[in-house]
Amino acid sequence: MKRIILVVLSISLLLCGCGAGNNNATEEPPKDLGIYSDIVSEFRELVEYRLSPDFEEKWISDGFPDSIGFSEDMLKEGEHTNGYSNMIVEMLGYPWATSISDYGYKLFDLNGDGIDELFFVRKDVGVEDDDSVRDEDFILAILTVSDGKVKLIDAFWSRYKAAIIEGSKIYTMGSGGIAYLYNGIATIKDGKYSYEFSFGIDGFDKEKNTPLYYKGNNGTPEWITEEEFGKIAEQYPFEYGAEWKSVPLTLFK
Repeated sequence: MKRIILVVLSISLLLCGCGAGNNNATEEPPKDLGIYSDIVSEFRELVEYRLSPDFEEKWISDGFPDSIGFSEDMLKEGEHTNGYSNMIVEMLGYPWATSISDYGYKLFDLNGDGIDELFFVRKDVGVEDDDSVRDEDFILAILTVSDGKVKLIDAFWSRYKAAIIEGSKIYTMGSGGIAYLYNGIATIKDGKYSYEFSFGIDGFDKEKNTPLYYKGNNGTPEWITEEEFGKIAEQYPFEYGAEWKSVPLTLFK
């Protein structure tokens, strides 16, 4: 089996927001997983493999076990392969989430088509060190069913994260360094993102030596001032909506 190319082996970058933990965690499946049954089992095995003490040695010599077959298929068809690879690498990058019971999934019908989307999640178990950062049940990946098949919508890591807002929208936030910030608000349509609005920073104005701020609707960006960017950022804070918080988190055990 071909190896997944892991983009980053350093797992020291932790650029995530803070939040209270999910109080709806359960160790009992909320419903029949149906078409997602196999992929949830394989993801669990992937987590166990990634968290094993001798992971790096096993990875270098053997790659991923043949039983974890969905990973390679996802990378062939997915649009966000770097994020998926970094997601796998960073599973040991969180000193407060190194147990299988720190990972699980949520089922939530995000686009209202009557079929739940599947969210792989790392729970917020809290930290005592004030210098550490954490997320509120960090979303590792979003999957959906399209044309009768499970499809990877997106995957996330410390420099690219997602929140569910307004009950039906995905808020993505990505960082490419101090001069690059990409925020987008999207829904899921036909098995992929349909962006409604985006804003961020896309480099520097070389003459003025100032960031280039932008906003856009339906993928059409326009340059804006720093003041306008600030107002938009206040209007669209990166936070988890009440609907998402109410969805039970099923933890592996």
